Amino acid sequence: MGKTRIRKIFGDILSRKGRTALVSMSIFIGVFGVVTLFTMGDLIVNRLEDDIQADKLAMMKTHLNLAAGQTPTPNDVLLNQVEAYPGVTTVEGYLASLVYFQTDDGDKFEDGMVISSYAPMGESQLEPMRVIEGEYPVSGQRQLAVEQRMAKEFGLEVGDTLNLRMVSLAGGGAEIPVETWTITAIVFQPYMLDFNYDPVVSVFTTFEDAQYITGISYVNYIFTRFSSYQLADEQSNTFAQSIADNTSFIPDLNYTADPAKNEQIKSATDTSNVLGMLGLTALIVSGFLVINVVNSIVIEQKRQIGVMKSLGASRGDNFFIYVGIALAYGVFGVIPGVVLGIPAGYFAAQALATTMGTIIEDFVLAPRAIFLGIGIGLAVPVLASLIPVFNGTRVKILDAMLDLGISSKYGNGPIAKLIAKLPVSINVRQGMSNVSQKKGRLAFTVLTLAMAAGAFMGIFALFAAIDDLMDTIVGTYGATDIYIVPTQQQDFNTIQTTLNEEVDGIAAVEPVSGIQIEIDGYTPPASTGGFSYANGYDPEAENPAYNVELLEGSLWGEGTDPYGVVLSNNIATAMEAHAGDRITIRIAGNSREVEVVGLAKYPFDLVFMRWQALSEMAGYTLNGEPVARDIAISLDTEDPTVKETADKIDEINEVLLGKGITASYQNFPEIVEDITNMINSFRMIFNLTAALIALVGGLGLLTALSMSVFERQKEIGVMRSIGASSRTVVSQFLTEGLIVGLIAWAVGLPISYMLSIALTEALGFGDMLDLNYPIAAPIVGLIGMLLVSTVSSLWPSLSAARKTVSDILRYQ
Repeated sequence: MGKTRIRKIFGDILSRKGRTALVSMSIFIGVFGVVTLFTMGDLIVNRLEDDIQADKLAMMKTHLNLAAGQTPTPNDVLLNQVEAYPGVTTVEGYLASLVYFQTDDGDKFEDGMVISSYAPMGESQLEPMRVIEGEYPVSGQRQLAVEQRMAKEFGLEVGDTLNLRMVSLAGGGAEIPVETWTITAIVFQPYMLDFNYDPVVSVFTTFEDAQYITGISYVNYIFTRFSSYQLADEQSNTFAQSIADNTSFIPDLNYTADPAKNEQIKSATDTSNVLGMLGLTALIVSGFLVINVVNSIVIEQKRQIGVMKSLGASRGDNFFIYVGIALAYGVFGVIPGVVLGIPAGYFAAQALATTMGTIIEDFVLAPRAIFLGIGIGLAVPVLASLIPVFNGTRVKILDAMLDLGISSKYGNGPIAKLIAKLPVSINVRQGMSNVSQKKGRLAFTVLTLAMAAGAFMGIFALFAAIDDLMDTIVGTYGATDIYIVPTQQQDFNTIQTTLNEEVDGIAAVEPVSGIQIEIDGYTPPASTGGFSYANGYDPEAENPAYNVELLEGSLWGEGTDPYGVVLSNNIATAMEAHAGDRITIRIAGNSREVEVVGLAKYPFDLVFMRWQALSEMAGYTLNGEPVARDIAISLDTEDPTVKETADKIDEINEVLLGKGITASYQNFPEIVEDITNMINSFRMIFNLTAALIALVGGLGLLTALSMSVFERQKEIGVMRSIGASSRTVVSQFLTEGLIVGLIAWAVGLPISYMLSIALTEALGFGDMLDLNYPIAAPIVGLIGMLLVSTVSSLWPSLSAARKTVSDILRYQ
């Protein structure tokens, strides 16, 4: 009996090769998506978890700015003082600054970062790097190490050399000396060190050599670990106050991070989980197609079931046969899905790893992804088949023998009567009538397409909100093309005069200052880094550094508090603050009650002030007068390109280096381009995942219409016998496909809205994204659904049109 059942299974599968191929393909797509996406996520997350050790992570990171005119507090004194702070267990001092390097075959100097721990190389206790090849540099020997990703980018090996510009010797108008340094080690730094760290252009050396290269004698970053994260978080403000009061430094940025909840790992995990869930959705949606197909097979073979029962087949035999067919579909889809998904996931992980701050080199398997792909890939078709199979096993012999496939209720139901009254063409009315006949099939086909439409429109809405956020950010900072941060405090007027006289193409040189700020009664959300930031500028300048879009109140003017602040709407909403209210702010240990002069449209925690007021509170003063810490430059070219801006930065840098002024530069067009590219990369990944669901949905519609063509051959024959043309037959089935697509689009609308909210929260954007469901989402979704429905309906429609009366009579 067992062999008979197996022959029956393979006989049914092979007799409907097209149907088998479509169902297996839908399962293959789902399994491929699951294995690929979970492999990608697992490889990245596992690599990060292996590399990032919680007990090596700093709990607090502080950036130090030397107060103008002050002598740096000696490094030993500074670090000993920090180590003596109550609750501190580990302290690490870093020097990080700009370096200009050139490879042997390079034609220009590149901007990079030289990083050095105050501890001897190889003995760092917090966020240490590790040697991949070679040995750590030795002080005084012109040796350095390069990050693994930099070595790959520039084709560097141990023993190669780099030419470094000795900016410590700049000034006096003389040419800056260039020295040749030898690479003694390739290192890997898995931690995001947070001082504009870019592993592609990072070199490491001893502290003494870093001092020589940069001309900076003191540590400008302090990493601290406390006895507990709770204590670190509680002591953050007083810790920064202690540094401001007892040293010559201004702690302009000080924030905490919980090692047990590392943001780098959390971000990768959240992204992986969301993409994995979307992949699982595609696989689960394929189960709806299995339900339709197995149900169709059971109905189609109702007489066969009766005959088998009359010959002694039990309900178990029938159950085994039809569940076996579903399982065979699963096997046919799972095997290629897993085999192709494994390498696809590996390559996807390699591509996304850089964005996530790590590297994937060695090919490894992701067992969880494989088990999920196999387990769920086989379980979905089997579970999906249970209800239609169970109903099939209940068929009685007498009912099977008397079944003529005709329902006495045809055309008598309320839906049929409603359709008959609709003011539409006969073609559309007949299409709606045909679609409504198989309500179960319609429901599952609509559900597969609705999930696809919902995923696409929900993702569209999410990224539309992200685009709006970017527009707001770019609009606020759009007036600034270049942002200059001098290594040490400089006189702004001297720099302004120098640039205006010696550099062409500059529209404005504006004074700006920036520093971390605390507001009494407000706790910044973790998603923004757990701190708020203040930007100071001149709102009355001809070309202000920032374009502040006010929602309420006004900028500073006569009668307003000169120390007043403009709050971003995030802060204002959380504090229930309005223009005219008074709040207490704290900057670098100084507190003051100030007026809220306005509320600004900005997505993050940001406070705007007049630069003079901010510099005074921050301690950016020279001879008792406030000075601008940084410089914002606008070029006279409208919307300059990344290259045009980079060329101007090179020109400005050469002029300032000639004056002995070293600085780091931010190319705003480049920053916008980089962020846009990153967003587009994630947009592409999410849309490809939605496309998998859409492909499964399209296959579901294609299969449903193919089954409908097979079942309605008599109807096609009648249409042909009374003179219907091929075009008429095509339009009939095409209309039915479009009707199903329209219904699915309507059902997908609420799904897309809920999904967009779920994605926003799952990805951690809830605190920063103002998710307004855009009207463009349903419009684009409708166009996409009509396209999918049309493409999916073409093959069945053309197949129906090719049938002739003689073909149908021979079949019957």
